[in-house]
Amino acid sequence: MSGLTQIHKKIFLFFSLALFCIISLSQQKLMAQDLVGSLPENATRDAYGSGWHCLAGFQKFDDKCEAIQLPEHAYLTNSSYNLGWECIHGYREQDGNCIAIRKPEHAHLEASVYGKGWSCDRGYREIKEQCVKINVPENGYLDQNTYGSGWTCDRGYRPEGNTCRKIQVPENGYLSNSTLGTGWLCNRGYRENGQNCLAIVVPANGFLEDKGRGSGWKCERGYQDINNQCLAIILPDNAHLDYQGNDWECNKPYRKLGNQCLAG
Repeated sequence: MSGLTQIHKKIFLFFSLALFCIISLSQQKLMAQDLVGSLPENATRDAYGSGWHCLAGFQKFDDKCEAIQLPEHAYLTNSSYNLGWECIHGYREQDGNCIAIRKPEHAHLEASVYGKGWSCDRGYREIKEQCVKINVPENGYLDQNTYGSGWTCDRGYRPEGNTCRKIQVPENGYLSNSTLGTGWLCNRGYRENGQNCLAIVVPANGFLEDKGRGSGWKCERGYQDINNQCLAIILPDNAHLDYQGNDWECNKPYRKLGNQCLAG
C-alpha cells in the first residue's frame, strides 16, 4: 500500500504542476489581451517597451490619438512634437494658420521663415520695409555689403559724397590698394612730400633702404652717417666694427672712453 501511496503522490504532484502552468499561461494571455485592449485607435506600439505612439497625422491627447487639423498651405511633419505640421514655403504660422509672407516689390523670399522671411534683390536695399534702388555713381559698382552706401568706387577712384572722384597720382607714384590716406604711394627711391613724390638723395658710400620712415638710405658697412654724409669710420687701437657695421666698439677687456679703447 505504501508503494501505491507514493505513486498517487507523484501523480497528484504532476497534475498540480500542469494545472499551475495552464493557469499561468492563461493569466499571461489575459494580461496581453488587456494590453492590446488598452492600445487606442490610430496608434502603434513602440519598438521597445510597452509604450505606444500615434500614427502619422495624429497626436496624443488624454491617452487618445486625435487627427491633426491641418490648415491650408501646410503639410504634415510626421512628428509627435509641436504642432505636427509646418507651413509650406512662402507662408508662416500665425495663430494656428499659415499666413502668406508679404514681401515688397523688388524682394525675394528667403529659405528661412525666421525674421522677415524676405530680402531685397541685388541692386536694392531695405528702407522702412521697402526695397529702394541703390543709385550707383559713375565709376562705381555694386558691392555685397549690407551696410554703408551699397556701392564701391572703381580702382583709381574714391568716394566723395555720392560720387566717385578720380585719384590724382603724382609723377613717380602709383595707386595703392588702400582706400585710406591719399590713395597712392611713391615709387621706390622716392618719398612723399605733400602732393608730390621727391627723389631720395643717397650720399656717396650709401644705398637705398626705404622703409617709409627716416632718410630712406643707409651707409655701407664701414661708414657712418654724419650730417647726411657717409664718412669712413676710423678705428682706434683695440677696436672693431659693431654688428651693424656703422659704428665701432672696443675689444675685450678694453673699454670705450671718448674715441679711444683703454685698458680696464
